[in-house]
Amino acid sequence: MSLAAYLEKHFVGRAAFAALAGIGGERLGRLLALGAIPAPSYTCDGTAIASAVFGRIPIDEPLVGEYFRPECARWARIADQAPAGAERDAVVDVLAADPSNGAAIARKELLQARLGALTGAEYARSSRKRLVDDLRPRVEATA
Repeated sequence: MSLAAYLEKHFVGRAAFAALAGIGGERLGRLLALGAIPAPSYTCDGTAIASAVFGRIPIDEPLVGEYFRPECARWARIADQAPAGAERDAVVDVLAADPSNGAAIARKELLQARLGALTGAEYARSSRKRLVDDLRPRVEATA
């Protein structure tokens, strides 16, 4: 699979992300600057792809743009509805996650993937059920 195909399958560009969140591009920029929502997962400049987790890696495809996880549009909607100056706090309060720390977000996703491999089942809409409720009896049985 090409990098372009991977990004197209799992991410959306800046304009599409703003549309998913129901906000304009200028508002998206302000929310990003405030650290109220996660920065793009990947940024391509035509010669390299960069991410907070993996750093900058040279690429052979002439890709340019920012790529966001569509699931994070919810974060942007929460931040957009918050009073001015409270956007970041609103996201943290509602989602109990720090959107300004890409490494923490990536770590959570890696842990979810590891726990998912242990459960042997995929419940796409309920990570709580899959990673806590279903796993608890297995852990308790081995303790």
